[in-house]
Amino acid sequence: SQIPHKSRKFRTILDLSFTLKNGDQTIAPAVNSTTEPTAPEEALGQMGSALPRLIVAMARCPDDATIYFTKFDIQDGFWRMINELGKEYNFAFVMPTRDDEPLQIVVPTSLQMGWVESPPFFCGASETARDVADEYAEAPLGTLPEHPLEGGTKLAEEELQAMLDEKPSDPQARLKYLIEVYVDDFIAAAQATSPEELKHIARALLHAIHDVFPEGVFSDDDQPVSVKKIKKGEAQWSVLKEVLGWLFDGKNKSIQLPAEKVEKILEAIKAMLRSRSGTPFKAFQELMGKLYHASLGVPAGKGFMTPLNRQLAAAPKKVWFR
Repeated sequence: SQIPHKSRKFRTILDLSFTLKNGDQTIAPAVNSTTEPTAPEEALGQMGSALPRLIVAMARCPDDATIYFTKFDIQDGFWRMINELGKEYNFAFVMPTRDDEPLQIVVPTSLQMGWVESPPFFCGASETARDVADEYAEAPLGTLPEHPLEGGTKLAEEELQAMLDEKPSDPQARLKYLIEVYVDDFIAAAQATSPEELKHIARALLHAIHDVFPEGVFSDDDQPVSVKKIKKGEAQWSVLKEVLGWLFDGKNKSIQLPAEKVEKILEAIKAMLRSRSGTPFKAFQELMGKLYHASLGVPAGKGFMTPLNRQLAAAPKKVWFR
């Protein structure tokens, strides 16, 4: 299957919900329908709490405190999870070829994006990495070894100078931080007062990720952390950082949706209000997903969703707005 993707035209995934049939007769049932759940469900349960925990942690900080953010993305995460020996044949598939090309059968040795159990298995690994990072972060400041990618986390000169200009911190004060993970996105927030503190948290997180997701899997220079995104500045510590679809401001202790996301939501709402033929239910579902996400930034925002939730529960073919 070709799935639309934000950074490229599409992403290819293995459709493991496909049932092989000959007319009405089932030849082979879908892999997903015959899968017995064995992955840790608790890992997925933590996923939905990452963003609220970050918001609450920021809200509880003193007004005069400054919070800095960094984030890392695991590259090709599912492919770093190796199948149990002998189970890889459940994911075997025929490579699409032209008529004049030989038949090719692929037997993947790693988890596939189309498998229903891949997300919880992967989240179990990423949550483990987060726990390891927490343990490393508790080590005394300056005791963690250097990491080859930590250079991409340094503060910009302007923010570094602003940090140094603030009043000196109590050297006995405990470093306050929070490390979260959402599937393959690792986020760290730190109420830091020195570059050394930020370096310490970055090292803790990077070493933990490498402990659980080793480097050199696909090639000698392969990295589990997306180096491309580090070079784009996404891992750089900053007071302002887009995290899980929200712009976090560690100085003013606020969050806001990026302007382009707000514009897309408004365009969708206006189009539905103008429509004389109604809105297809699938388009309405997509809008509801965006509105649920946006409601996190509105006090008691979920309460405004009640009329829309009724429509969602009714699941009509079309939704009408008046």
